[in-house]
Amino acid sequence: MSIGIVNSDLHFNTTGSPYLLYNSGAVCKDISRKWKTKIEFVCSTDKLETEPKIIENTECIVIIQVVTKLACSKDVCLVNCLLTCHILIIMYILL
Repeated sequence: MSIGIVNSDLHFNTTGSPYLLYNSGAVCKDISRKWKTKIEFVCSTDKLETEPKIIENTECIVIIQVVTKLACSKDVCLVNCLLTCHILIIMYILL
């Protein structure tokens, strides 16, 4: 089952935290909705990095949270490049 089309379009929420959003996955419970996945990168400088964790899996959306110091960077290019590594790890875990 597809939970969204993988892309590398990095977005930032109102607090500045980066996230990825994968839309247009498999048809959900009713034919008018499709699965989507949000991967949130949480800044943490005092905590060890953790494995990606599914924090929500309901109503046609999966939300995955990754705690990493990379999300604390203000250099958008660096964040974008380094988060690609996390994407590969996440895809490995989901497969």
